[in-house]
Amino acid sequence: MDYDRFTQKEELFYRERCKELKGYEREISEIESFFRKLISESDFSTFLSMNALEKVLSSGYYRSMNELGFDKEIGGIEGREECTRVFFGFSPKDKSEYPKYGMLCHKDKRYQVIKEANAIYHYGNVLITWKKERLFPRTTMCVGSSLDFGQFFCKSPSFVGDPKISMLIGTNYYNKDLSLKSVREVLRFYSKLTNPSISLDPASLSSTFDGEIGYECYELQFHGPLRIKRDVDSITYVDIGEEEELDRFLSLQSEIEMLGISTNVISFSVI
Repeated sequence: MDYDRFTQKEELFYRERCKELKGYEREISEIESFFRKLISESDFSTFLSMNALEKVLSSGYYRSMNELGFDKEIGGIEGREECTRVFFGFSPKDKSEYPKYGMLCHKDKRYQVIKEANAIYHYGNVLITWKKERLFPRTTMCVGSSLDFGQFFCKSPSFVGDPKISMLIGTNYYNKDLSLKSVREVLRFYSKLTNPSISLDPASLSSTFDGEIGYECYELQFHGPLRIKRDVDSITYVDIGEEEELDRFLSLQSEIEMLGISTNVISFSVI
């Protein structure tokens, strides 16, 4: 990614959003302050399938859905191509240049999957937790999925070190839809904060908004290569009753731990 080009694009979007939200500076400040605290207290994690984990371990790198050749998200790989162009201002020449995706997660992974199990069914029941300090300078974020139903037109990601109100879903400036949707969404989010329905708990977002589009999770985008040995802190397997898959994970534990990565198995009878 061209960081300078992305920064210019992000700043233009942010100015448009702030222009629309003139008069709501207090709400913007409090929401952005909340984002900073949330990021500081959460883990950077990625859910994936056992098949994907095996490919990741064999290559030594985490690979994007484009590289793996499949995608469960609405819009598929073509949607990721358009999202990357609109969100980050470039069209990758190689599949390895696409951002890799994750989400903010609670530090207690058992709590995370109890509170918000949808990620397991969408992406898989293996949970990688990244070394946050290594990824922080090259991680961007938005509120809600960027891929579902063209959400990337309605918000702009920010670097996690400087989260902005434009990460929240709002007006689609690309289509000149200036119906002040951003005002509505900012006030909705602010009202949840001041209730407070939303806490410093990344798993609370989806349930607070009843799974509504634009509030699925706090999505992270990682830029640049992700090396398993260098960048992974831990790998957790969520046992949902698939004995063959559990055995596959257990057979990999020693290999994973030899890389200096801790492993864990969380078992549930029903999720």
